[in-house]
Amino acid sequence: MPLPEPQKTYLRTYPAEVLRSSFLSIGKKQLPPSKAAMQEKLQRVVSPKTVSVFSKIVWLMRKVSHAETVSLVTLYDDISDRSARVAVFLAVLELTKHGRIGISTDGTSLYRISRKAAAADTAPQEILI
Repeated sequence: MPLPEPQKTYLRTYPAEVLRSSFLSIGKKQLPPSKAAMQEKLQRVVSPKTVSVFSKIVWLMRKVSHAETVSLVTLYDDISDRSARVAVFLAVLELTKHGRIGISTDGTSLYRISRKAAAADTAPQEILI
């Protein structure tokens, strides 16, 4: 089946003023968008959601207090945001450093350390000479 012959005449019509302004704008330099418009456009792209480490410390302490042990893998299962993942990691480090939670010997789970047990571990030991 042969294709129909294309039309060689342009059939659309435009007002004379549109044609004149289009002709005069050929070769003119386009003005860049305003700084405010550019800043707003960049803000939407660049600024990620920020998650505080303190909020994740509270979240982690609640999680550990409700369960005997918490798997490190399951901590990150429902977190997709990079900022939140970093905040959880830093919360684990902070709580471990201050003796509030412990990490299992195989490194797969967290457990809560009671304050009494932590106080007994940090009590000064008697030195025998």
